Amino acid sequence: MFTETVLFLQDLEKSALGFSFALWAFAMGALIGSFLNVVIYRVPLGRSVVLPPSACTNCNTPLHWSHNLPIFSYFFLKGRCRFCGVNYSVRYAALELVSGLFFLWSQQEWGFVSLLFLKSVCLYSLCLVVFFIDLDHWIIPDGINAFGVVLGLFFSVLLPLESPFWVQDMLGLRLGSLFWSLLGGVTGFLFFWGVQVLGLVLVRQEAMGGGDVKFAALIGSFLGPLVGVWAFLLSFFWELCLLFLSCCCGEEGGKTRSLSGHSWRSLRCFFKQRIM
Repeated sequence: MFTETVLFLQDLEKSALGFSFALWAFAMGALIGSFLNVVIYRVPLGRSVVLPPSACTNCNTPLHWSHNLPIFSYFFLKGRCRFCGVNYSVRYAALELVSGLFFLWSQQEWGFVSLLFLKSVCLYSLCLVVFFIDLDHWIIPDGINAFGVVLGLFFSVLLPLESPFWVQDMLGLRLGSLFWSLLGGVTGFLFFWGVQVLGLVLVRQEAMGGGDVKFAALIGSFLGPLVGVWAFLLSFFWELCLLFLSCCCGEEGGKTRSLSGHSWRSLRCFFKQRIM
């Protein structure tokens, strides 16, 4: 029954009604983006992401549902709280818009009723939350990293990763994929832990934080060890570019913080070909 329903929805998506799936994907992405805004704001403060309901961060007045519509509410309220008039960042609406567009892109690429769509938007959401929490607080919460690793392992069973034939011969398709995902997580952790230790030995300074090391395990669990290593190398290249720009801008004392947690934007180029 479940398989027949999925096939029916996939056929419907390819029909003349396919545009409705695209609209639903964008709307869902905007709604998820609104929720991610809550996660980004509350998790570093140790607050629940469910209760209490959304409220103004300045006057703490609970928001009416009409004040909390993704994207539209920002422009309807002209970027101000309806009650106290304080301005709030356009970043909230921008994140909702970008999330909606990413969900739409994923739907067009893999179809709304597919595990690839679900996996891509989950990885996107995790990376987005990590990026902005790291940007705002210079931390990557362990809870998000742990949840992401478990999610990556879970998806490796539902949607097997491309693993070497000898792994599949020894363990089978799904168990081999789980092993490959676990190996990817371990590889990511050890790769960045090695860079962290190397920084302590050579310059007596952390080359990156512990959160970056654990986040590498998250990425490795989603992508596997081979694609993961390429992602790590690309992230370092991106980081060098950011550090160069930071130095050109004359950061105080010539010191720059590790930007590894921010460099995972580079992973988007791996989604299309290698997220499977």
